[in-house]
Amino acid sequence: MRYPILFLLIALTVQALPAQRIQMYDLKFSDQILEELKAGKLHEASAAYLFTYIGKYREALDQYEVPLAWGLDAMSAAEKADFQQYRPVNAYRYLEQRTKDEELVIISEAHHKIQHRVFTRNMLATLYGNGFRYLGIEALNTSIEDPENLLLDTELQQRGYPLNGPVSGTYTREPQMSNMIREAIAMGFEVFGYERATSGEERDVQQAKNILQFMEDHPDGKVVIHCGWYHAIESNYPKREDTYYMAHLIKQLSDIDPLTIYQDALSERFLDAESPYYKMVKAEDVSVLINGSGEVFNGKPGEDHFDIMVYHPRTKYRKNRPDWLYHLPDHTFVKVKSELLEKDQFPVLVKAYPVGEVPEAMPMDIIELSTPNDNTYLVLKKGKYRVEMVDRAGEVVEYDLEFN
Repeated sequence: MRYPILFLLIALTVQALPAQRIQMYDLKFSDQILEELKAGKLHEASAAYLFTYIGKYREALDQYEVPLAWGLDAMSAAEKADFQQYRPVNAYRYLEQRTKDEELVIISEAHHKIQHRVFTRNMLATLYGNGFRYLGIEALNTSIEDPENLLLDTELQQRGYPLNGPVSGTYTREPQMSNMIREAIAMGFEVFGYERATSGEERDVQQAKNILQFMEDHPDGKVVIHCGWYHAIESNYPKREDTYYMAHLIKQLSDIDPLTIYQDALSERFLDAESPYYKMVKAEDVSVLINGSGEVFNGKPGEDHFDIMVYHPRTKYRKNRPDWLYHLPDHTFVKVKSELLEKDQFPVLVKAYPVGEVPEAMPMDIIELSTPNDNTYLVLKKGKYRVEMVDRAGEVVEYDLEFN
């Protein structure tokens, strides 16, 4: 997308980081993403992530999936009979009790399934009430040069929200990831990164060591980690020959046995077949599955790679937005004032910024309106906002929004 020179110059000067000139992230329209994917300029995963950055959840799932593993793509008659003994219970209520005596909880996400971030965000109040004070996030970029500081964005904690650039993180450019960070800091969590990538050690080894060092340096509160996919594997399931995943390495390097939570196996899929286990669950809420003996479903017998697998119901849509966004506390649908635009300005990207945050802040929500008749709504927390509508030429139509 092209922006006028004036906007580019503003973007390169960050109030919170006056001594630095930082790169800011750009966004792509849906048709641009598809064109670049077709031309081989984008990998399928990259296309999926780009769709999430503009609120196109369903389109993201059409591009990419991590294949089902550990036999969850098939089910024998005996396995079906065994699985029928499990019943769904509300995941939030179950984990409120289960996490009370834990010192380290590791929650895994699929990077293009945004409801997984919403799940962690909705867990924050419960975790804080159970003594958790630190939130480690894979998406936060770390400082390689300063071993005493695990955040490249040194002002993040004080500022209270990520910037829309790599100084803050990678998946932080997706609004619900940045909103999870906003919520955590406002609640009293200290956030930290643990992804210091150097050529000296394997990635998961570095992750495990950084997390353990942080816990040693911060003994006054418990830690929750929000990571991607397989990093939460705590079994000796190999990453490659003689290498293992972060949660397993934490167990090997310490006396800590983390509570590990995996979300992707029991989530909806469109690009490939859903797990038969997923199809058997009948639940309207985010759930964990428990049998008559009180055991939690964590995969097939003998495949104990995680402590818990969380089930996410299929997404329903309201105002062209996923229903799990509407379930966020104090959030509601907000119609965009698209009548302020000329018909030839579409498509536009709509960005909602909380009033009082710096211009380089991550928007609280981003959507694409493809035509004048596109009725996609913003989903926002009550408050005051500056809304920008940006067309292909970089022309901006802006208005103020307030609702309580």
